[in-house]
Amino acid sequence: MLLFAVLITAYASYQAFVVPDQNREVEFNHNKQLQGDLLDLRNAIVSPQRGGESVSVRLGTQYPGRALLLNPSAPSGSLRTLDTANASRNLTIQNATAVGETGDFWNGTDHAYPTGAFVYRPNYNEYRGVPTYYENTVLFSQGRGDAVSLSGQRVVDGTSIRLVTFNGALSRTQVRSYGVDVRPASVSSTTVAVESEREDENLTVSFPTRLSKDRWRALLDGEFTDQDQGGYIEGLRNRSLGGGVDRLLIDFEPGETYDLQMAKVGFGTGVRSPGPTYVTDIEGGGSVTEGTTDTVVVEVRDRYNNPVSGVRVNASTNTDASVARIPDPTVRTDSGGRAEFVYRAQSGVSP
Repeated sequence: MLLFAVLITAYASYQAFVVPDQNREVEFNHNKQLQGDLLDLRNAIVSPQRGGESVSVRLGTQYPGRALLLNPSAPSGSLRTLDTANASRNLTIQNATAVGETGDFWNGTDHAYPTGAFVYRPNYNEYRGVPTYYENTVLFSQGRGDAVSLSGQRVVDGTSIRLVTFNGALSRTQVRSYGVDVRPASVSSTTVAVESEREDENLTVSFPTRLSKDRWRALLDGEFTDQDQGGYIEGLRNRSLGGGVDRLLIDFEPGETYDLQMAKVGFGTGVRSPGPTYVTDIEGGGSVTEGTTDTVVVEVRDRYNNPVSGVRVNASTNTDASVARIPDPTVRTDSGGRAEFVYRAQSGVSP
């Protein structure tokens, strides 16, 4: 009887103390692996591939099997998008102008782009896990105190401004791994040179964020004009949008030219590709003398400045121009979003 009582006591102690400690270690190790998976997902969003990419995320984990001992239910995790359907929480570019025909679109007016964030929430039994968020190229964990950054930012690098938005709806909770398909909706290496509309006004980029202004200042360290590292950000401002979300406004130094690159990706359902927005000249368009031809190449772009293929482009001539013919006045853009036209002049004209 004494031996039996000792065995029962040992069993109860092992079940009450050792098993939870071992399970806590399993959950802790899963949390480290999960953050690595989310970093891979963040990288796939920030640097999207033309053909898309699938990232496996280990949402939950399993405890080791134990003979005669009991485990709680396997811990799951949830991954879901945030604010992708909230039009008020958008990314906005203000006071940006460009030269040439691109300036027909980038003319100093405000341009707003829907975007969103995602959050992973663990459902551990023993380890105290905290939510992990992605927004505006930054991955971070958010507990009761200040946020902890798990990546840097890719929005500003000197005079380069790189903006990536995403849409779509996803909500997934499970124990097993889940493959998240990151689909490019508008992607290219195109950059547009922009500057502030007026020399006394800032070019401003703003977006919703759950990070504080101080945290963003730390992330943007080295990019400010008041530092000795040649930065171009004059200041940060923020205002509350409610629900723990602020709008951060980044004011860039006037009088400088900035290289703007934009992209849009999505995952889940409801991913939409933007349509054609403007046409810009790429090649040709100079003076054509009598009896000669000029090849004019234009590029159709969406509102993210990326080329759009398969768009019908109709060419016409100025009524004052003396142009004999346009061999094919209707052309569809190629895979690079470009359409080519050939003009033949009867006398010196500028097409």
